[in-house]
Amino acid sequence: MTNTGKTHSNALTEGPSRAAAFFLCIVGALLLAVAPRLSAQATPSHIPTQIASAKTVFLSNNLGAPLADTDKIFNEIYAGVQQQNRFTIVTDPQTADLLLQFSLVNSGGAGVVQTITLQIIDPKTQVILWSVSDAGQTKAIYGSKDRDLNKYDVVDSVLAYLKIISGPQPTTSY
Repeated sequence: MTNTGKTHSNALTEGPSRAAAFFLCIVGALLLAVAPRLSAQATPSHIPTQIASAKTVFLSNNLGAPLADTDKIFNEIYAGVQQQNRFTIVTDPQTADLLLQFSLVNSGGAGVVQTITLQIIDPKTQVILWSVSDAGQTKAIYGSKDRDLNKYDVVDSVLAYLKIISGPQPTTSY
């Protein structure tokens, strides 16, 4: 086999700029293919009307679990719902459009894993309209020991899902 002086060339061997351009084209194509699926999953289309039209919520603290500082966790939940600016939090469940009941289960021994469950309940019928759970740790618990506050927080995850399913604030017609 003789060397003719020609080298094989392609986007991956012609230097970093061509390789980067090739890589970006592939990533862009993948994003275009996946984007419709992501946006379809981001806002469920079958949300009960009670959730979509709700303006007021009562936060039910059902976090009672051993080994948990439930006051800190509930304060984190309360602040998170307030920051969403989607619902007005009321202190009387009889006046609420929805009941948001948060519960907590601890497991895992020394490496405590916390499972937060949110049930969205119609106060008139007591029917659970929607439920979501996630497991991990909360800033309320690890925040004092772990200064990395960018760490995954199970409460933030559940609240992010609440924001997705509750949609924008309903408009008032006059």
